[in-house]
Order: sequence, then C-alpha cells, then structure tokens
Amino acid sequence: MSDRPAGWNVDGGDVIVVVGTYRATGRYMRARFAHVWHLEDGVARRFEQFTDTALVREAL
Repeated sequence: MSDRPAGWNVDGGDVIVVVGTYRATGRYMRARFAHVWHLEDGVARRFEQFTDTALVREAL
C-alpha cells in the first residue's frame, strides 16, 4: 500500500494535518485519508489516522 499526500496544513501551533489517498499495491484500492500529527517541542507525540478502514481491510 502506498500513500499519496494531496496537501498539508499547520494550524499555527503544534498540529499538522496531511490529507491524501491510499493506493494498494497488487490489489485495487483507493481510499482517502487524513493524518493528524500532534507535536510538542517539535517532536511527534501523538498520531491520529482517519480513513475508510473497510476499504483497506478488503485490499489486504
């Protein structure tokens, strides 16, 4: 599976949001995602992922 970031946004503080599309390798799958990184002093402390997990599961 590969991911293709479409863009990113920084809220001006310690949060980075990346949006894009997952594409499966070997089997067809295309699912949008959002990754939310929470930083403290420039270090990633928390990560959240939002995607259609049913599409990902079917492609595995």
